[in-house]
Amino acid sequence: MKKISLTLALMSVLLTPTTTIAKDSFSTGGGYFEFGGHIGIKYKHAIDDTHSLSAAVGLLGYSLGYEYTLSENMTAGLTMGQQVTIASDGYLVGKMNYHFQGVDTASWIVGVSAGVKESDGDCFIFCETEDTEQIESTVGIHFGYQF
Repeated sequence: MKKISLTLALMSVLLTPTTTIAKDSFSTGGGYFEFGGHIGIKYKHAIDDTHSLSAAVGLLGYSLGYEYTLSENMTAGLTMGQQVTIASDGYLVGKMNYHFQGVDTASWIVGVSAGVKESDGDCFIFCETEDTEQIESTVGIHFGYQF
């Protein structure tokens, strides 16, 4: 009986998941790059306690991102996307975000981004642009609220 109890106890320990249930969140905000353009919404899926993936759709484009939690209030990561209504400019930026009440709670967010973007000139919806494939450096700030 002892062997059966010990075997069942070991099996229950080995079969118990060691990761926590991932926390997903939505946020809305404005600024450059983070929310898919100038104004948009972002969905963030936490892979574990320190890694998350995100997707955003904005008024002017979309973005995909990765975030690494540095501390209770700070994250760092990468965002890539495209401003589809303004000359189809693509971008890849590194970002830092500060969450005022903590990364996993509802709070205000402020952040900065720096990286590169394609520059074909500004052209608003449905006009011809020449694809110059010129790359230039860029910086941006963003702010929002995470639910």
